Amino acid sequence: MDESIEKLIKKANEGFAEAQCQLAFCYLEGDRVEKSDIKAFYFFAEAAKQNNPVAQFKLARFYRDGIVAQKDSEKAFKLFSLASEGGVKEALFDLGVCYAKGEGIEVRYDLAVACFTRLADNPDAINNLAVLYHKGLGVEQNIAKAASLYEKASKLGSFDATFNLALLYLSGETVVASPERAEKLLNEALNGGVNKALCYLGKMYEEGIGVSVNTDKAYEYYKKAVDLNVLEAYPLLGNLYVSYDGYGEEDEAFALFLKSKELPESKRLIGFCYENGIGTDEDAYKAAQWYKSASDDGDVIAQYNLAECYRTGSGVPKDMNLAAYWYKRAARQGDADSIEALERYFENQ
Repeated sequence: MDESIEKLIKKANEGFAEAQCQLAFCYLEGDRVEKSDIKAFYFFAEAAKQNNPVAQFKLARFYRDGIVAQKDSEKAFKLFSLASEGGVKEALFDLGVCYAKGEGIEVRYDLAVACFTRLADNPDAINNLAVLYHKGLGVEQNIAKAASLYEKASKLGSFDATFNLALLYLSGETVVASPERAEKLLNEALNGGVNKALCYLGKMYEEGIGVSVNTDKAYEYYKKAVDLNVLEAYPLLGNLYVSYDGYGEEDEAFALFLKSKELPESKRLIGFCYENGIGTDEDAYKAAQWYKSASDDGDVIAQYNLAECYRTGSGVPKDMNLAAYWYKRAARQGDADSIEALERYFENQ
């Protein structure tokens, strides 16, 4: 065994926290010793007991990810807090994520904002801060500031920020809509490993956003995304199969929707398949149930479809009050069909 590692092991076993932390890294990385997550965990834990902030941070990640020890979000949060107080910037970032996601602590977007704001040179923290400003979580909504932060994070190397900035250029929120700029940024994000960018590149070609409609190219993007297991691509590819000839069969589309059934869009499309007998037997009751599930998740088209079910008594008992309720839910999201339906509904009262 290397003489230097023998000395390090001796000091670690004598209880020196710095040596314990260094030795834990050696076991974690297989540096001069046989790689062992168990031994790494042990020595990080020993050093953490002596308030070594780096060891506290690494131990927190073991608990967060359920490596060696049983996953424990509360322990991870406490250790991230201690490590952050000890000056470990990576711990401050993870602490912000805990507050934003409610991992080990109740959701506190305001404290997430505080954590990410302190990490002015961390592109991922800047991107997360931009998301909070974009959505108005823990801070007053400011999309212009979000755009500026996305731009800064993107320049610093966050491809997630590049992707988010591309979506702003697609939608025209606060920045002038520019499909050309959006496409360039989406390709940059894709090259940086943000595979869901494929979905939006496909949408651009399917819908003709800044480019000529080209369903063949849309298919290529959606299919590649599905092959990479990008969940959001499953309903897009399935819908392409249903909407256009020559790409796939209806039963394949239905299977894609079922594989991504946790997504509101897929729930609504499953309902559509049951309503119209696409890739499965027609079943009005199942259609209404899937529309209801997607509606509860906020899918505006599903809310309109569910309202129609209640208005006509398709798959559910006819109920004009519930029809009005779901039309109103969709109308509040700006759905023109629901607004028109409400006018017709109230005019008949």
